[in-house]
Amino acid sequence: MRAALLELTRIRDVAHVPELRRIVVGVDPSGSGKASADRCGLVVSGIGSAPVGVDYPDGVVEGEHLYFLEDASARLSPERWATRALDLADEWGADTIVAERNMGHDLVETMIRMVARTQKRRCPRIQSVWAARAKQARAEPVVGVWEQFRAHIVGGMPGFEDCWTSWVPGEGGESPDPLDAGVWAACGLMPELALGSATEVRMLV
Repeated sequence: MRAALLELTRIRDVAHVPELRRIVVGVDPSGSGKASADRCGLVVSGIGSAPVGVDYPDGVVEGEHLYFLEDASARLSPERWATRALDLADEWGADTIVAERNMGHDLVETMIRMVARTQKRRCPRIQSVWAARAKQARAEPVVGVWEQFRAHIVGGMPGFEDCWTSWVPGEGGESPDPLDAGVWAACGLMPELALGSATEVRMLV
C-alpha cells in the first residue's frame, strides 16, 4: 500500500474521531518472548461514522469507517501478551479480543482466560480467526477499505505503518505481525472482510 494513502486518510487530531460504536483488540500471537521470536501483534481498532470536520478530495465517504487507535505489538511471552491484551481492552473499553488461532489453536483463548481468572479481572468476549491463506491475500480487503477513504490511523503508529507500506512477501525480514493483528481487528469490526471458510479469513464464534 502507498504511504501517501496513509497520509491522506490519517487523523491527526482526536477531535476528528467520532464516537465509536465498537472497539476491539486484535491479537496475532507469538509463542515466545525471546529476542529471536516474532512479535506478538497487538492492535486496537474501532468502528464508527465518517471523521468529523475532515474534507477529502471527493468529499466525505459515508458508511462505517475503521479507526486504528494503538499498536502495542512487542516480543512478549504468552502470559505477558495475554496480560497486555486485557490491559488494552480495559484502557480502550474494548468489547472483544479478536485473535488468530492457527498457531496453537486454543492457545490465545486459554491464556487470556487463565490470566483474567488469576488476576481476577474482566475478560471480554474472545473471537477466533482462522487464516486460510497468505498474509498478503488476507490483507487485501482491508486495503480496499483504505482505498475507499474509510480506514484511518489516529496519530502515528510507525511500526504498524511500516508493515503496510514496506513489507514485501517472500523477501524475508521481520514478520509483519502488527499488520495481521490489524487485519484481525478489522475483520472483527467488519465481518464482510472475512470472505468465507474457503478463502482468506474465517471468523469463528
